Amino acid sequence: MFSKVYLIFLFFLFTFCNSTDSNQIKLVSNDMLQKNYTGFGKYVHENNDEYVGKFLNGKAHGQGKFVSFDGKYSESGTYKNGVLVKGVVKFPNGITQEGNFSKNGLEGIGKTIFPKQTKQLYEPTEEGVYVNGFLVNGVRTYSDGARYEGEFRDSVRHGYGKLYLGDSLIFEGKWESDYFVED
Repeated sequence: MFSKVYLIFLFFLFTFCNSTDSNQIKLVSNDMLQKNYTGFGKYVHENNDEYVGKFLNGKAHGQGKFVSFDGKYSESGTYKNGVLVKGVVKFPNGITQEGNFSKNGLEGIGKTIFPKQTKQLYEPTEEGVYVNGFLVNGVRTYSDGARYEGEFRDSVRHGYGKLYLGDSLIFEGKWESDYFVED
């Protein structure tokens, strides 16, 4: 009896462990990319950065994830023609960005989360409208609980805005290069 059970176990073990699984990730080569590969797979760059996800005509297109060789930088979400257009990016310095992207960074509605250990005055978050990777209109929350709501230029307070400490309005009016100039 024991030998029959053992033989059946071995049969199933070899049958299922050695079968080709249709869900396995296909390794995509440079040659396949040059021949406009379309499908799901994993591409390992020459420097060992990795992209796993969908491809269309040899470019990342659809859901996917890119991770740097050391794991310190990653992006995941929806790609279009090789560019992340919606998702999450994690930088080596601990900053995380989420939202809509272009090849220049956040584009449109987005959010930046700063790690607690950063020396930035405006930790832990800023969110709003970004153009070419820079916040142009939105809310920045400071580590002391203050928050600024308004316009930005190159991600610094510039234009009309309001600065609050808790629920109290402190400054309202025009800002230039991160300084309040008039109400």
